[in-house]
Amino acid sequence: MTWDEVKGFLDHIRTTCMDERQMWKERARKAERLYEFAAWLEFGAKQGWCSEPFCTTHGLQPQTPEEEAAWDEGDDPCAHAVRLWPQQ
Repeated sequence: MTWDEVKGFLDHIRTTCMDERQMWKERARKAERLYEFAAWLEFGAKQGWCSEPFCTTHGLQPQTPEEEAAWDEGDDPCAHAVRLWPQQ
C-alpha cells in the first residue's frame, strides 16, 4: 500500500466517523425535541388546557359532558381543533 493510499484511507475513515458522529448528534437533538414536546403536551393535558392525543381518523374526538348532552338532544356542537406540527 502506498502512502497516498494510506492517507486516502485515513481521510475516508475520518470523514465517515465525523459523518456518523454528526448523524448521532442530530438523532439525539431530534429525540430531545420529541421528549420536550411530549412533556409539554402532557403538562398541558394535566392542566386541562388541551385533550390527550387522539386519532381523528380512527378514534372519537373527546367531548365535554355538556357537548355529549347537546349531541344526545339533537344539537350539533362544533369542536374546534388545532393540529400541532413538529418543527423540522
